[in-house]
Amino acid sequence: MATIPELGSSTFVADGETAVEALEALDALRRHLIPKLLEDGEELPEPADEKEPIEQYSGNLVLRIPKRLHARLASEAKRSACSINKLATELLSQSLERSVLLREMRRKAATADPVP
Repeated sequence: MATIPELGSSTFVADGETAVEALEALDALRRHLIPKLLEDGEELPEPADEKEPIEQYSGNLVLRIPKRLHARLASEAKRSACSINKLATELLSQSLERSVLLREMRRKAATADPVP
């Protein structure tokens, strides 16, 4: 799954069988939607330089989790033929995307005009 969160994570989201396919689908969506949004008078944020903020993070995160959850993760990783780290990263990423999408949907629903 690929998104452009700065432009609305519920609007600019695409998927594919691989990361490359997801990015290609996102690029096609971007080329299609941005002109329409601008035509409708939507203001889009300028691209942000992400290098500086991201460079402060190492990519290493140590978590303390319950033993039962650790065991379940290990079991699922084995079934999926991947490492616990890869599985945990995928699950965290998916959960974060769902959380952002839900928050965006709730925000839009709260600001939407009521249906008569």
